[in-house]
Amino acid sequence: MLMRVPKVFLSGDDSRLGHEGLAAFEAGYPVRIAEKLPCLLVDTLRKRVSSWPSRALGSKNPSWVIQEDQLKPGTLIQQADAEEFRAFLKEFYKAAACAVGRALGLEDSSLTPDRVTWRPNELATTVRRWNARDDLFHLDSFPSRPALGRRILRLFYNASYSDCVVWSHTFNIDYYIRNYIYDSKALDQGSPAGGFSDSLMAQIHDQMKREEEFQEKAPRILHSFAPGEAWIVLSDTCLHSFLRGDWLMDVSWFTSASWLTQSKWSPKSCFERLALAKPEIKTPIRQVA
Repeated sequence: MLMRVPKVFLSGDDSRLGHEGLAAFEAGYPVRIAEKLPCLLVDTLRKRVSSWPSRALGSKNPSWVIQEDQLKPGTLIQQADAEEFRAFLKEFYKAAACAVGRALGLEDSSLTPDRVTWRPNELATTVRRWNARDDLFHLDSFPSRPALGRRILRLFYNASYSDCVVWSHTFNIDYYIRNYIYDSKALDQGSPAGGFSDSLMAQIHDQMKREEEFQEKAPRILHSFAPGEAWIVLSDTCLHSFLRGDWLMDVSWFTSASWLTQSKWSPKSCFERLALAKPEIKTPIRQVA
């Protein structure tokens, strides 16, 4: 199945997205950042941190938790180069935040920094448990960091010297819930109001990764990002997957910008439309093991 991909990539001296680009971004399309972001990671440090253990099943990718100003997982602070690496992540974050602000016209007050993550291993061969597999289409939901009605905004960056990152996306969350979810009222029993919540998003994340028909048949739009290239996406709306590449970095924010949280493409709005359109259906979300 063919999908139309609007030309929303940034270009020219003015890097801010126009009306068409912003509309496509809200609807779940990725936007390529025209400016090259500096990696700022010197060769000697790159070689040293590449030897850090982060490949075992169940292991977490190294990250800098911005609000806490800490490296995670906690064992990383024992590494001799931990402080130098954290300083690098901080400098990269500054460059990424400036690029996002220019592209979307977002004020600092509407962006809550979350974390900067380094994915050092080849994406195509990294072994993960089923619900942590990034090669499957998924949306972002962070159970340990509730969004609380805010949107999840992410910038991805190819920090490799030579290899491209292959990344893909498909239909947005609106399509998925209209075709694979049957009763929004039965989805989230943990919500006091029985409606939209972070718990519901976590359920959808897990169901989607177990939905074999969707994973196999959903159309896939491939993007290849060269070393030094970056792209941004609303990852709670855009259903995406990572296919190959190493030295991928990403920065995540929660945004409370009204033009995003009140958008018709926000997850909350999509679930509200489902509830209004199918009030008589009583079949709950398919349970995942």
